Amino acid sequence: MLKKLISSILIFIIATSSIFIVYVAVCVDDKSVFGYRIFSVISGSMSPTIEKGDLLLTKKPQQAELEVGTIITFISNDPDIKGKFNTHRIVRIDGNIYYTGGDASNYTDKETVRFGDIVGRVIWHSSFLGSIITWASKPINMLCFIILPVGLITFFDVGKGYSLIKKFFSKERGRKFIKKKVPKTIIKKRRGRENKKRLILNT
Repeated sequence: MLKKLISSILIFIIATSSIFIVYVAVCVDDKSVFGYRIFSVISGSMSPTIEKGDLLLTKKPQQAELEVGTIITFISNDPDIKGKFNTHRIVRIDGNIYYTGGDASNYTDKETVRFGDIVGRVIWHSSFLGSIITWASKPINMLCFIILPVGLITFFDVGKGYSLIKKFFSKERGRKFIKKKVPKTIIKKRRGRENKKRLILNT
């Protein structure tokens, strides 16, 4: 029972992590799935709200959803990071123009953001999952993350298989024993009866 429970848990972990890793690989930074994107934060400009290394989930917004205080991810026009993604909070709105700034400073970004530059509104973020992704992104850790559970499942399955084989051969030996011994026993009993009959007749 315990082995089955452990195997089920390990299978669930592998399946869940595999789906998550594939989803991250498909969606991270430059790709969208149904309007959702995943980003990994590489700076502390939004600290303490969002820390460096956090994992962000964004959704393509409707313009009516954007208001002062909304955290957005957009394609930056800042000369230092032009064309790259940036995540800041909206501090002022002027029609189709959005003024943004990071929580770590009291300054407003020099470069404004247009609605067409916004790729997503931050709807969720996690430091814990961000740490896992950062850790798992290293090849050696990824191998351990996958190989260890697979190895444990294999161990339990091999043990189960060994038990089944052992039982099978035990039953097979039992069948062979019956096939060999039972007929001999019956023959001996028959001979015993025949000998008794002969003795009675002779007397």
